[in-house]
Amino acid sequence: MNRALRISCLAVVTALALASVGLAAERQMRPGPRTVLRYTGYDEPAFVAPRSAGAPIVKVQSANIEVTYIDFTPEAQAAFQAAVDIWSTLVSSPVTIRVEATWSSDLGENVLGSAGANFVWANFTGAPELFVFYTDALADSLSGEDQNPDDPDIEAEFNSEFSNWYFGTDGNTPPGRVDFMTAVLHELCHGLGFTASATVDDEGQGSWGYDTEVGVLPEAFDAFVENGTGTAVLDEDAFPNPSTELADVLQSNNLYWNGPRAVAVAGGRPRLYAPAIWDPGSSFSHLNETTYPAGHPDSLMTPSISGAEAIHDPGQIALAMLEDTGWITDTSYSYWVAAAANLTGKNDSRWRTSLGLYNRSEAPATIELLYRRNTGQTDTRSLSVPAGHQRVIADVVAFVGASRSGSLEVVSDQPLIVGSRTYNLSDTGTFGQYLDGVRTADGVSAGQSVFLTMLEQSPDFRCNIGFTNTSDEEAGVSVVLLDNEGVEVTAYSLTIDPGVNRQDNQPYLERGGRNDIRGGTAIVTVESGSGVLIYGSVIDQLTGDATTIPPKR
Repeated sequence: MNRALRISCLAVVTALALASVGLAAERQMRPGPRTVLRYTGYDEPAFVAPRSAGAPIVKVQSANIEVTYIDFTPEAQAAFQAAVDIWSTLVSSPVTIRVEATWSSDLGENVLGSAGANFVWANFTGAPELFVFYTDALADSLSGEDQNPDDPDIEAEFNSEFSNWYFGTDGNTPPGRVDFMTAVLHELCHGLGFTASATVDDEGQGSWGYDTEVGVLPEAFDAFVENGTGTAVLDEDAFPNPSTELADVLQSNNLYWNGPRAVAVAGGRPRLYAPAIWDPGSSFSHLNETTYPAGHPDSLMTPSISGAEAIHDPGQIALAMLEDTGWITDTSYSYWVAAAANLTGKNDSRWRTSLGLYNRSEAPATIELLYRRNTGQTDTRSLSVPAGHQRVIADVVAFVGASRSGSLEVVSDQPLIVGSRTYNLSDTGTFGQYLDGVRTADGVSAGQSVFLTMLEQSPDFRCNIGFTNTSDEEAGVSVVLLDNEGVEVTAYSLTIDPGVNRQDNQPYLERGGRNDIRGGTAIVTVESGSGVLIYGSVIDQLTGDATTIPPKR
């Protein structure tokens, strides 16, 4: 990833203005801001697995993170270290990142943890922009040297008085318990740079930045935030600093991130947390919890966590936001197409899958296709797609040198939009069924259910249900088939091996003995495992044309 990811035109203008009046760009240091993570007080069962769970290769450490533990219990320390091990594969730094973690009794009620950069730095060697502050660890990474070798880069504390911690690292957080590993992942992200200087004081004045000898300077995070109409928070013509006008926009519930990497990943501007009443330690420096609810793959960096909620991945949006500020992060984007085929099926149908890859970034994408046959073999092929281009592969299974049916993983160094069409290769042609390329985190995890509606099994149509396990552990699912009146036809269970697509053909007929279903519903529950993709298909018996039935939660 190129480090030359721009901060914003406003930061550039600030630097030019200060330089034009002869102010020297001397290195500046200020104490870093602190954020907090709160407990909601209720349960929202969810699990987002770490991205390494479905990775085709073992993640390698790209940053050395050393932790000094103060008063930690052994089980709390083990869970903390598991979170550290994840972050050490997601960010890259030539300088050791030093963390001081305290098991503290001084945090307030329902405050689970608090963290931040020990210091922020401006005008250091290697800074992408002058007159902009960067967090300790990021400044070290950008400069290649420790700005402050005598002190930790990140200070974090966690509530030792909170009695409902869950210290397991498996994501199976029980009801009424809070996943400690999730809290640590969240707070470490703040310490790395997911933090800002903006605030609203008790007199209702909004402000941003740090006072220095050359004026008030923003933090890197601040420079990417704008309101719904695209006016930057740092635009002092619109929002004087400090002012009530600035306070109003900071409390408008209408703030967005406009960094190019995060916008490309999210397909639009990610929405930030900006409640109508300023929430100290939470407002501005988190993602919006309504846009990214519990279980969403990008929900780690929302301002609170619930019981039975385990989010073990930062999400692509948070990583891209860190990239916008200057970090080099894990730039592997993984998408799964639940099913792909090159085979002959029922009624002499000939199934093929075409794959569409749209490169939504500003750089060429290097892509690896991994076709996972249901027999366990994996076929691979590499390709590239220019920036802003789409490439369509007419028969992707044949393209990778394979046949039969399986699942397809697309791994790219740039964010993509991935889609597929599986169709019957008939003389008259068919429309086929569309399957999105989705992330492992978009799959269904243990304890979650989805509904497949409008299923049909009759002399005119047949239906299938497909399952793809994107994780590296076996998954178990249960299925309940209902007719159009809600009467149970049959119920059964299946196991799906890691990386495998398993299609259950005509379950109403083969398992339930019914060939008169019009408007059936399947309720599919994942009993064990995570990252399970579920879909339905209804096929015209006469033409062999298929349509996708997407899962509904």
